[in-house]
Amino acid sequence: MKMNTDLGYKPVPFSELTDDSTFWDGCQTCKNYDVLTRTERKLCLCTGMLYDPKVKLSTDKKQVKSKVFQRLKHIKETMFLKKDKK
Repeated sequence: MKMNTDLGYKPVPFSELTDDSTFWDGCQTCKNYDVLTRTERKLCLCTGMLYDPKVKLSTDKKQVKSKVFQRLKHIKETMFLKKDKK
């Protein structure tokens, strides 16, 4: 979520997301999809996020890209690189 915030997305309630069924079809592969459908798309264990292109980021684009790449590198290292066995 931090990475998305750095890119300009903001967390919002699900009521602020679209009613377009094509958008919601993208959630079908999520393990929380049953929660979403049982609550009629009002609640989920996931976080709804919106991007407003009109809002300018307070930081430089290069700085944001650098933060995102550093975060992705850290995620990759923790998930895929083997730890030394002692």
